[in-house]
Amino acid sequence: MQPDLPFDDPLPEQRAPERRTFERRPSTVSPWHPPIPGLEMKRLDRLFFALRLGPQAGSRALEIGSRIRPQAGRSGSWTGLDRLHATLHMADETEGLRQSRVAMALEAGAMIRLPAFDVAFGRLDAWPDGAGGAHLVLLCDVGRLELEALRRDLGAAMRQAGFRRFEKRFDPHVTLRYGGRPLAPREVGPVQWTVQDFALIHSQVGLARHDVKRCWPLA
Repeated sequence: MQPDLPFDDPLPEQRAPERRTFERRPSTVSPWHPPIPGLEMKRLDRLFFALRLGPQAGSRALEIGSRIRPQAGRSGSWTGLDRLHATLHMADETEGLRQSRVAMALEAGAMIRLPAFDVAFGRLDAWPDGAGGAHLVLLCDVGRLELEALRRDLGAAMRQAGFRRFEKRFDPHVTLRYGGRPLAPREVGPVQWTVQDFALIHSQVGLARHDVKRCWPLA
């Protein structure tokens, strides 16, 4: 609804507008113009540590997404197989990838010495996206303690490498869809795999692309 306009004086009497006719002309393509300085679209780069889903677990997650899609509607952006992940720590989020942060993150990742472990994500939840919709996520049912141990050791290694700011809250999850119609929480069956490594990932927000900088094995 548009707000009332603050007219102080009554409008003068107006004549009815004349009816106009418009000649239909062939459409033309507007010429390209360089962007106006200061108004260019900015690209956000994220650098983060995460677990990646293997082919079998990823296919299982996509199958769950296909099953709930009729109820979820066509809105939102569904995560592709190559971008399914569970975030451990954010290393950077800025316009343009800072190589100094990449170097610090590589140093931190190399410090981790932990064994492989099993995880399972089986409960669907909807998290508000701040725009009236919701992200659809799978929550961790099995392996949470091991995930927290990996995140704790990784956080200590990041501090040693020079990082100073960390997200305190940790809710292990795999995002199936960003934005769109909310759905009620429910059990959807487990997406499970053995975590044998973790990765440092560069994400160019809006381009639906992940660039894996390096993986470190868990033995």
